[in-house]
Parts: sequence; C-alpha cells; structure tokens
Amino acid sequence: MLMDSGKRALKLGEILLNYGFITETELKLALEEQSRTGEKLGEILIRLGLVTEEEVSFAIAHQAGVEFVNLEEVIINPAVLKLVPYKVARENKVVPIETDGKSITIAIQDPFNFKAIDTIEQITGLRVVVKVAREEQILKAIENLYGLHVSSDEDLEANIREAIRIQQLGAEVAPIANIVNLIVLKGIQLDATDIHIEPSDKVSRIRYRVDGVLHPIYTIPRRLHPSIVTRIKIMSNLDIGEQRIPQDGGFNFQLGMKNINIRVSTYPTPYGESVVLRILERTNIILGLEKLGLSEEKLARIRNLIRKPFGIIIVCGPTGSGKTTTLNSILLELNSLEKNIMTIEDPIEYRLPLIKQSQVNEKAGFTFANALRSILRHD
Repeated sequence: MLMDSGKRALKLGEILLNYGFITETELKLALEEQSRTGEKLGEILIRLGLVTEEEVSFAIAHQAGVEFVNLEEVIINPAVLKLVPYKVARENKVVPIETDGKSITIAIQDPFNFKAIDTIEQITGLRVVVKVAREEQILKAIENLYGLHVSSDEDLEANIREAIRIQQLGAEVAPIANIVNLIVLKGIQLDATDIHIEPSDKVSRIRYRVDGVLHPIYTIPRRLHPSIVTRIKIMSNLDIGEQRIPQDGGFNFQLGMKNINIRVSTYPTPYGESVVLRILERTNIILGLEKLGLSEEKLARIRNLIRKPFGIIIVCGPTGSGKTTTLNSILLELNSLEKNIMTIEDPIEYRLPLIKQSQVNEKAGFTFANALRSILRHD
C-alpha cells in the first residue's frame, strides 16, 4: 500500500533535509547537478558522497508511505520463493519476503515501480504489500536465495540419486553438501525447532519437530548417512574421526542476507551417529509476554515479579517447551534506554536490541562464573 494520493508527497530532497541527512547547501548543490545531468537526485547525492544508499532508501520509503527494511535482519521463508520465479525476481529487482495466502510482501528498491508491482500481482494472484530495501541487498539476496534451489522436495531426491550414482562409480565426491542444505532448508520452511537425522539398519530417517511433535519427512539410503554426518561435522568444526562419544558444535547457515544459527549435537548408536540440528533463529519467532498465551491474571503476576528490585526467576520445563522464549520475552518487557541489561547465555538464541548479550565459551575460559563476576563490575 502506497501513500494516499490526495496528500502532497514530500520531495526526496525535503525528506533528506528534514531528517538531517543533508544540509540546504548540499541539496542546492545536488539540484544544480541534477539540472545539468538529468540524473535522479538520490543517485547524485550518493555519487557526491553526501548520503548513503541506506539513507536514500529510507527517504524513498518515507516518501511512498511504506516501511523500509534491512534485509540482513529479515528471515525469508523459502516457501514464498515458489510464488515468484528467479527470472521475474531478477528482472524486476524484487525479493519476496512472506505471504499469508491473501497477500505477498515484497522488498523493492523503487516503490513507485508500478510495472514491477503489477507483474508480481499478476503472476501470484495476490495483493502486493511493498517494502523498500537497498538495491545492493536485494540483488545479493536474490542470488543467495534462489541459488540454494529451495523450490521442491524433488531437488533433494535428485541429489540423493546423484550421490548414489557417483558412489557406485567409486568416486569420493558426491552432492552431499546440497543434501545437507536442503535438509536444513526444509526445517526452516516448516518452522521446525529441531531436525533429527537418525540411522537405522536400512535407512537414515529425517524427522522435524514442529509445534512440539516429531514428523518423519524423509528417508535416505543408509549408505549416504556417514557422508551426511561428516559434512555436518565439518560445518560444525567437530572431530570427524571421533565417532565413539557425543560431540556438540554449531554452524551458521546463510539464507538470503540472514545468517541462521544452527546448534549441532551428535550421539553414537549401533548403526552410526545420530545427529540433531537445532534451529536457533526461526521464521516465526514469538517474543513478548502478551504473545505467550498467558491469562491476564498470570500475565499481571509475572509483570509484578519482574519489576521487583532484586531476586531470581527460574523458568523450567522440557526441551522445546518455551523456556528461552519466555526469558527473552521478559527481557524485552524490561528493556529500555534507562536500564543496563546484561545476559550470560549458552548459546545466544535470539538477538535482542540494546541488551548486552554474551555467550559462554568454556574452551576460552569464559564460564558462567567468570562472566557473572565481570557483570557485577560492569555497572
């Protein structure tokens, strides 16, 4: 949705001036250059080094009455990519972000590019919600997202067939990396909390925990299981030669402009190592006490407790029950510029604004105890 056409839209230069991005002298200089070259004002200001691309994009979004987004902070669900083909996204410089079945949200550099917006509307049959992002981020996100082949389960099956064929030829190189990527991408698409890769006597079973329940989605030939585990261990900086004891690690998985943190745990079994991947940043994160489904009475009680001047609050429950989500929601409730909030976490699952978060690193000697002593001296 764009700004009401009945109102006079501020000119780009006026917006940049109002926000203090440029001075009147700089605006006058750029306008003189525009009359001479015919370039767009924003391009001139960037070329002259008077503003950044992000500042111009922010001003354009303000001019159009739409939201400006930083794609590095947006997690894009791979399922939405099916609605907009790569060629269309590239030609129109558009990144699909999300859909609710009735509308599709896109990121575009120019919100007044009605031809591109109409194209997306026609091919999807959905109402288009426009957000503005930097062109550089849009182009990078398109290549990263569509380059991962997230379109369908057939991609995984094709890679499995190719891996078996290459192994049968005696070659050591197989498309295992693609298989691992697609397994992780499926978890992100399902908004799963965990991915279980479990060997048995004949197959390796892939199960995804969604809404607290494990769902079997894929079975992979057992002969590929060791290669898949090795690939995950390499990504997680684990010892690929050690298969007798459990190991813990993790890696970052790039999805568009966003790095998603994946925690890895291996466990030895008679049929090989079982692997669990925990997706620490998901596409449907719910933070905020009012979003936790608490009754008004319990919500009021929690808010009263967390505002006490001192004390301890313990949140307990089984894996996946919402302990971390609850604690982070409490932190967001208390968060403000007037407070200094610090955390000790293992690991950091959600990045919170203004809050000083630290992650335990026992190998480096940074333990909970050491961190707590430092925090007490940190105002």
